Amino acid sequence: MDTWNDSHSKVEDFVAEFCSKVAYNFHPEQGKDTGLFTACIDDDAEVCLNGEDIRTSEYLASLAARAQLPMLMLGELRVRELDHCTTNAAGTAGTVAEHVEYELANPFDDGKPTTHSATTLVRVEDKRGKQVVTGIWEVGA
Repeated sequence: MDTWNDSHSKVEDFVAEFCSKVAYNFHPEQGKDTGLFTACIDDDAEVCLNGEDIRTSEYLASLAARAQLPMLMLGELRVRELDHCTTNAAGTAGTVAEHVEYELANPFDDGKPTTHSATTLVRVEDKRGKQVVTGIWEVGA
């Protein structure tokens, strides 16, 4: 039985960590650890970015490449959970919807900050004894 709008769950914690350390990682020192990316995402995850379906390997490569860009994050990553649903009694699996906003500046360009945002649905399942992302649907600018 699915649980809607329950109190803070483990799946919410997992997705919050995934978003801050993997999906919206603009810190080159963290980007060097590709094991962090692959440990969180199932090999067969469904990935759809701005309406385009891509393979998990392409998504992981784009995250690793983006983490190496000379971008500077200005301020904090602002994450607002829109809703969530757990799909197991332990609260470790389910789907979380989040809206993320952040500002970036490229020190090698004009250095002016640009504002970005994305709304993301992340599906998490328990597989092989651990939580993994099995679906990501994101729209953003």
